[in-house]
Amino acid sequence: MQVVEELKKKREELGTMIEVLRGEIEILEQQRAAFDTVLKVYDENYRPDGAARIRSRKPPKVPASAVTPLLKDLDKRGALLRILRDAEAPVSTADCAKQVALQIGLTEDDPRLGQIGNVLSRDLDKLVKDGRARYAGVADGQRRLWESAA
Repeated sequence: MQVVEELKKKREELGTMIEVLRGEIEILEQQRAAFDTVLKVYDENYRPDGAARIRSRKPPKVPASAVTPLLKDLDKRGALLRILRDAEAPVSTADCAKQVALQIGLTEDDPRLGQIGNVLSRDLDKLVKDGRARYAGVADGQRRLWESAA
């Protein structure tokens, strides 16, 4: 049985790596398309040979399964309470996700940040239900802000 569990774990790690690489490829394709745009300005006869077009300016979609292994050893509740307690002003879910990402060794521009934010949003809602956090208004007309209830 231990072999099966190890195989499942390795398969999950490979899936995470594949999603990260897909995100990096999309970024590289966008950069190449930007070069094509500039080249067309300087050389009107320039025609990109098979260069990928920018499909979207949105960050690549990352499945929730890509962040599960990253957060499994993290005390999310404790991390969120510390973030809210140490904040000088109410913070957004995205701000919480960035701080948690830094704690687990990711960068602020990691494509998995959105999914980390989704996971943390559920945990923040639970903290509100437990009376440990509260909503502190809305930023940008849509992003919910959070603060410590204590």
